[in-house]
Amino acid sequence: MVRILVLAACAFLGTSPASAQEFCESMQWAISEARTEFESVLGAPIATDLGPDLAVFESTLAIAGGDGCVIARQTANGSRFSTGLTCSNLRSDTDADIVALRGELQNCLEVASWIIQPDGSLVASYGLLRLSITRHGARGGLALGVEVFRDPRGGVMGSTLRGDIVNADGGHTCTARSPDEIASLFAMYGASPGAERFENDQFVGFTNRLSSPVVAFMTRPTHPAHPAIIVRDVYEHDGNRYVTASGDFAGDCEAFLDLLREVQEMNQKLDQR
Repeated sequence: MVRILVLAACAFLGTSPASAQEFCESMQWAISEARTEFESVLGAPIATDLGPDLAVFESTLAIAGGDGCVIARQTANGSRFSTGLTCSNLRSDTDADIVALRGELQNCLEVASWIIQPDGSLVASYGLLRLSITRHGARGGLALGVEVFRDPRGGVMGSTLRGDIVNADGGHTCTARSPDEIASLFAMYGASPGAERFENDQFVGFTNRLSSPVVAFMTRPTHPAHPAIIVRDVYEHDGNRYVTASGDFAGDCEAFLDLLREVQEMNQKLDQR
């Protein structure tokens, strides 16, 4: 949604410089609100000349440190395919402030991998959400955006309820935890006796030969299921050895279930050996 970021320069919410904690808490709020397409903070419409496929609204709340946010809804063939929240003047438009803003986002959300777009903006993934940093010079400074998309079925990608199914007993397939709970679980497994850390581009986790579970790993922001955690364990029954897989998530439920199925299929291959 790079083309609408310029609208964020029309500030309607005055803010004061934010502390790192305030900024982080407001970013976590924005991530959470994205999964419901920012419905609870949708304000008055803003008139634009950008065509019928783009509707722009004020946001009733802003990311800490910014001086105003707008919400943009983009449609195609009559159906909405993305909704984004963009806030201006998070920092001055300088190379040093881009580095500082990226550092704060890494400390807060562990987002470290950014792609430079042809227009000079930067984009990164947080699960199935997209973050963007756009330069607007002295007037608009650095604008920060959080964008959520819809899949071909109309489900909100990144939602904890995308792919939810109500079972015969009334239980739900998708029962999400909070990001803090996922982080606490991961820290608990890492503190278990015998835990040995490993990491790659998509996951960071622990193997363990002394304590249960034998493997616990968490997604990185670039993984579609982020934030999510998977736990693998081993048990024996009637002389046979089996590998189990379970997990919890705070991001997109459908992406989490896809990941869990991948691990379960891998376990089945191990069980058949």
